[in-house]
Amino acid sequence: MKNVIIPPLEESCTMHSPFTKGARGILFPLMCLLFVISFSCSSVNHSRIRQDFVNFCDLPEYEGDTVWVTASYSGIEEYWGLNGRGCDNLSVELGYRNGFELGDELDSLFSKVHDEYYMYNLKLEVKGVFEKGNYGHLGSNNGLFSVIEFGKVELKRIRLK
Repeated sequence: MKNVIIPPLEESCTMHSPFTKGARGILFPLMCLLFVISFSCSSVNHSRIRQDFVNFCDLPEYEGDTVWVTASYSGIEEYWGLNGRGCDNLSVELGYRNGFELGDELDSLFSKVHDEYYMYNLKLEVKGVFEKGNYGHLGSNNGLFSVIEFGKVELKRIRLK
């Protein structure tokens, strides 16, 4: 029979413990991961926030929800609003939440469209909240979309038919 040398229990446990110097390569990233996870979780209620785009024509179904939408912004004189392809019965006033600022670039694009409404409109990807009601000049729009954030904004030349 061969003699088998078994290391003392204390040495064996010390060598394989995740809290020893040799296991620092595993322990440190694990602790960092736990730290990041614990501070990235928030108590904000996201149940009323949809991060995906909804069809412009379906906006009335999402009244009060925060949604992304793609729409065309156009008008003439005092009749301006958001419109979507395929839904002629929905015209929406574009509004801004308190304290929202357009910034120079967006302000310039909106000014160009207002000044040359017969030649241009804006294609907008916007995040905001929809409200039903009569808005705009003489209630010409049947809803209000209060912008929280602008995504993509494109100046489009109007094609005459």
